[in-house]
Amino acid sequence: MQAKTIDLIKKFENDHDVTIDPHEQVNWWDVTVWMTKVVKSPRIWGRKFITTPTAGGEVLVIRSPQSSEIYTRESWGKIDSFDAFVGKVLERITSSPLEEDEECACGLNVPEAGRPR
Repeated sequence: MQAKTIDLIKKFENDHDVTIDPHEQVNWWDVTVWMTKVVKSPRIWGRKFITTPTAGGEVLVIRSPQSSEIYTRESWGKIDSFDAFVGKVLERITSSPLEEDEECACGLNVPEAGRPR
């Protein structure tokens, strides 16, 4: 991961009160975004984004990575590098905040939702 991407992650974490956990492997990439949300008691929740260098922009989004195997599949267009993937994850979180589906972290309201087999 490039130094500018590391700086971008640090700034994003500070600006949005989240923790970002990126993993770059040879055959797959994942970025988990964790958010602490205080409702009646503090809880940690987030999203996990998974793709591969050869997936053609297809990304699996696990809506509740600590407690659920339910995911959605999204098409994000061309992703040339892990740094580009991290940037697209940050854009996705900015355009569709984690809070939006707090009541239904199951993902069942999304047509392409599924359960891994």
